[in-house]
Amino acid sequence: MSAELSEDIKVQKKVGGNVVDGLGFDIGAFYEVLDVISIKNTIPTPNLIPDDYSFYYKFEDNLNDESGTYNATPIGTIGYGLGIQGNALTTTLGNNSIVSGAFDYQTLTMSFWWKFTLNETYYYCGEDNSSTSNSNASGIYGLYDGGNDKIFFRTSDGTLDNFGETEMLDIGSLYSDGDWLHIVFTSDNSTKQNKLFVDSVIKDTVTRPNSIRYTAYTGRSSNFMIGSTYYTGNSKDGTLDEFLYYPRILTDDEILNIYNTQKG
Repeated sequence: MSAELSEDIKVQKKVGGNVVDGLGFDIGAFYEVLDVISIKNTIPTPNLIPDDYSFYYKFEDNLNDESGTYNATPIGTIGYGLGIQGNALTTTLGNNSIVSGAFDYQTLTMSFWWKFTLNETYYYCGEDNSSTSNSNASGIYGLYDGGNDKIFFRTSDGTLDNFGETEMLDIGSLYSDGDWLHIVFTSDNSTKQNKLFVDSVIKDTVTRPNSIRYTAYTGRSSNFMIGSTYYTGNSKDGTLDEFLYYPRILTDDEILNIYNTQKG
């Protein structure tokens, strides 16, 4: 049997392939098409990242905010390496970048990719707090505690530290050095719930006793910091990419969409 391809089927030659339609069915044998090797529909991954973020850093050899509002300023020495998409931010001990703006949101979502390194301890901070006393910390901070092998996030209110800590344990048994992990942390001030997601899957939910109070200790709004805590001795070399910050709680579907869009 022989037949001609209908005009609405667009074909392209590619050595070593099969003739398939848009649904993946092999139509080569059916049409006895020998000189046309493949039909291929390439559908790119749609960009489903919500655009109502406060800031979005892609770290493409710069600290530009995609919204154009909160371009960051480096402190010390930062660098750029290969990221999950394009390039990523690399920081070393005691160095960080600061957003040129202050954020007092108590309901928020942070989404970013982190390049895992076993046993090291990494912190990044959600505010510029110069105190070295944990009991006086306010805001949000955390990422990976190598000594206890866990990803974590903490909230503090200026008088109490570490309340509302979410965590995922035994990271070293699940991932290898150099793996890229998608981390999402949410803090809901109406429900007082903190949540931690890893690769779009929720890992922990904790209810904290009260609100985050940024000004309880500092008496002012605080700039958002990436790459260091108030105590810079806890910050080690690290690589982060595609950092998003929202003044609201993203839905599970939105988190999954970001993960699927950015992982490529």
